[in-house]
Amino acid sequence: MEFESLRDYQEGDSIRLIDWRATSRNYRLGRLKPIVRNYQEEQDQQILFIIDSGYRLPDHHFDSALEAMLLLSYLALKHGDAVAAASFGAHDLWIPPRKGMSAYTSLMNGLYDLHSAPVPSSPFLALENALGRLHRRSFIVLISNFREEDDKSLAWILPRINKRHLLLLVSFRESEAEALAFPADTDRTDEEVLETAAAFAYLANRRSLYQKWEHSGMLVLETSPQYISTALINKYLSVKKSGRL
Repeated sequence: MEFESLRDYQEGDSIRLIDWRATSRNYRLGRLKPIVRNYQEEQDQQILFIIDSGYRLPDHHFDSALEAMLLLSYLALKHGDAVAAASFGAHDLWIPPRKGMSAYTSLMNGLYDLHSAPVPSSPFLALENALGRLHRRSFIVLISNFREEDDKSLAWILPRINKRHLLLLVSFRESEAEALAFPADTDRTDEEVLETAAAFAYLANRRSLYQKWEHSGMLVLETSPQYISTALINKYLSVKKSGRL
């Protein structure tokens, strides 16, 4: 709820809505009606984009993710939402939430020289940092490349995030693993058969992890670099329509 205006008290209004300072001024002017604060439902939303600039996103994945972030930021600002951005890994960046199209210039300036590097990155620390900085319910879009080992490291912070925010975990498809798991040729050596089995198991474990997160209330998006912009925009519009925020 956000404050909209002051008005005269009406029968049935809660006493908690009375603005005592405005009521006191009213009484001094000889008007004997209490004044209450009028609220309306907040129509805008707040979006935080967090991008992994570490080893998980090679350059071509990172560039596609950054382009998608900027495109969706522009759309969200046009819809009246507040937008914030952050990165973790090679660069620790925080751009506070702002509304209005002037905020897009600040985002462009803050993100223009961002790049990835083969250094460690921690989605857990990125989310913990976001929890400490966000002061209202937000749609958090975290772009990285999530794998089976993230299950344990994120296990206790994801429920905390889920209580206060709506989280979308964005991961890129593993094209090399998919090529190994679903080979075009059937004439395979024993070694290649083992590689295929290992790749298939790897992808199955990833899919199982994503389903686990989805059942817990998180949103998960797995996409390819060339489709990430369209996929993110569709997910954003779906969230806006659903009213989940």
